[in-house]
Amino acid sequence: MMLISKLPKPVLDVLRNVRDNSAMALGRLHVLQNRKTQVSPKGRIVLLSLGGGRGSPYVAKAVFDLGYDLIVACKVFPRYESRFARQWLACDPFGDYEILLREIRKIEPVAVLVEQRNILLPIKARLVDDLGLRPYGHKSFKTSNSKIELRKAVDEAGEPNISWSMLADYTPKKVPFPFVLKPETGTGSRGITIVESEADMRLARKRLVELEHDETVGGSVFLEEVINGRQFDVEGIYIDGVAHALSVTEEHYDKVGNALPSAWYLFSPPVGEITRARIIDAAFRFTKALGCINGAFHCEMRMNENGELFVIDYANRMGYPHLVSECAGMSFPEAYVKAMAGEVQQFDQVKQGMVFQEYIRDSSKYQRYRKLVRENPTLIIQKNMVPFRTAGVPMLGRVAIRANSFANLIVLLRRYDIIPVQWPYYYGI
Repeated sequence: MMLISKLPKPVLDVLRNVRDNSAMALGRLHVLQNRKTQVSPKGRIVLLSLGGGRGSPYVAKAVFDLGYDLIVACKVFPRYESRFARQWLACDPFGDYEILLREIRKIEPVAVLVEQRNILLPIKARLVDDLGLRPYGHKSFKTSNSKIELRKAVDEAGEPNISWSMLADYTPKKVPFPFVLKPETGTGSRGITIVESEADMRLARKRLVELEHDETVGGSVFLEEVINGRQFDVEGIYIDGVAHALSVTEEHYDKVGNALPSAWYLFSPPVGEITRARIIDAAFRFTKALGCINGAFHCEMRMNENGELFVIDYANRMGYPHLVSECAGMSFPEAYVKAMAGEVQQFDQVKQGMVFQEYIRDSSKYQRYRKLVRENPTLIIQKNMVPFRTAGVPMLGRVAIRANSFANLIVLLRRYDIIPVQWPYYYGI
């Protein structure tokens, strides 16, 4: 059977239009149906959206499942969230702020939320301040949206920081080769280039120019020293300044040319409870220094050969909501909604579920993954077997798998000869 992605472009365009129009019509029907339901006694929650999917369907579903009335504030019709929405507020979050505030004030929400977009955090923080809702803190949205503000905040807090410099102030003595050149704002490794020579500097500048129309990348350019070591992420929730961890993840990024695309993520890696506790404690210290007060957080760190941990990226919002929920045994989006709506919740039952996700670049491995997916459908959490790009590098697909234990995961991956080459060294298998 012909893959849909290989159809001629005019045919693909027609199919996409049919899909989009059908989804739009169905979405409007859902909103009309939801309006006929009884008004929720728990109140209304506003979700700021850019209409592009991302994590907003997860947040929208959590609001709906928890019994609140969802109002989506979005410039375009929010077809991804409409299934769960009672009302579409046709306001551009980046438009006239006073109009947005006036319209939301009429709704009298108990909380204002965002999808997985850092660029919406400043607007959300301003709204909750003006509406007198549970605060996020101005420092947290600044450090979420500016890697330069992140570095400054870590320095100010006296926490371990990596060497860094503005590009304009760069000297080889301040940050020697190799280093990582980064745009001030950006997600998904966009615009990040490993620089090992002056020739690499020219390549890095070219990559940044190619991304100048990408709304998620921008600001000043700066550079950081390369921390050789393993990367660990912590996802969690802040409630009134107190942090709660939902998951620890080990991430590996392959160096492809001068780019750093994702290779694999292992949720609940077998690193031992002492190391796990150190990783969580470091994430709590860093996120507190970066201004977290309430809401979800995503904290990425590198551990060097001496076991020291350094924050390399962070945001005061969710990361990997579906995979974290699977790992923790509780809904990450629901925990986020409850935190911002002021609901009491417990985190003493958080699990350490085993979840593995790999980004596939090799055609032979792609075929082995296709076989794994076909033969083990109940173990597959997410999959995308259509080509895409991450950090500018072509990928053939991406698969996320659940397992009862690390031992069971090893048995499964060994059966299809897809165990990552780093695991014997990392985990002693």
